[in-house]
Amino acid sequence: MELTQLDIDRKIGGQAEYRNPASGLLCRGEISTMKIEGDTLTINFNWYAKMEEDSGWSVSTNPVSEIDLSVFETEQLDWHQIRFWSWDSPETTTLFAPINGIGGREEWLLDPKTVQGLVLA
Repeated sequence: MELTQLDIDRKIGGQAEYRNPASGLLCRGEISTMKIEGDTLTINFNWYAKMEEDSGWSVSTNPVSEIDLSVFETEQLDWHQIRFWSWDSPETTTLFAPINGIGGREEWLLDPKTVQGLVLA
């Protein structure tokens, strides 16, 4: 899939999920902005949470996530999801459309009210 700015603009306000099964890391965040520059997709977040094995979702720092598009494959899973993956890495990142976006589905999004320590304005 050739990723365009329009593809990612449709996911702004939705969420990005990072998974690394090898380390057990699972994180989610609400997408505030994204841009493609060369082979790099940069994602900024309104809020970011990490799944803690013993206590559920907890607020975490808001990192800026960068995905090297020359290393990661891009695949459209359906109307509301785009996934980045690599044969050489267990890491994946999935972008989910916002509920009011094209094909957005509430059941795919993490409810921010369930994130411990998250204060929304």
